[in-house]
Amino acid sequence: MGTDENPILVSKLIHFYASFNLLVDAQIVTESSNNLDPLHWNMVISLYVRNIFFEEAIPVYKEMLSKNVQPADFTYPSVIKACGELLDCDTGVELDVARHLFDNMSVRDDVSWNTIISRYAAREAVQAPGELLFRLKEDEEFVINAQKWVVGADQEAAKAYEQIDKLKKKHEKEIGSLNELVAEAHLL
Repeated sequence: MGTDENPILVSKLIHFYASFNLLVDAQIVTESSNNLDPLHWNMVISLYVRNIFFEEAIPVYKEMLSKNVQPADFTYPSVIKACGELLDCDTGVELDVARHLFDNMSVRDDVSWNTIISRYAAREAVQAPGELLFRLKEDEEFVINAQKWVVGADQEAAKAYEQIDKLKKKHEKEIGSLNELVAEAHLL
């Protein structure tokens, strides 16, 4: 199709097909482009979600993963929305998709956590929210430990800067003494 070398053409084609609600065609263009940039995949997934075709969004996400395209932070909100809506509709979408999302999100905001946990709870998958809450606690502990490390590193950096200042003052004092000796030697 010639889209491998021209990602801008892919974006324009997706936009063109979307303007006529030809979402399957937009998906075909994305899948055939072989581009590892998640932008086009995000566009198609969000188009499906925006047009309330939640069942179609999940397979696009799975295809994206199968082609080794790394999801970006913009991928997750649309897929989480699709998962949540499908869980509400009781269409039998596996909770594993939501778990996979949760495990692979680089930025885990409270809204995403709450959405996934509430969707699990709505499906009465009692064990799943507990597991996610346990992971949340582990992540919070990791963040707290990282923050402690940063504070400790800041304190160490402050100490190092104090040492540098002391060494500069000592060096300036020594240079001042040497300059005085040189000046005295010139007078002799």
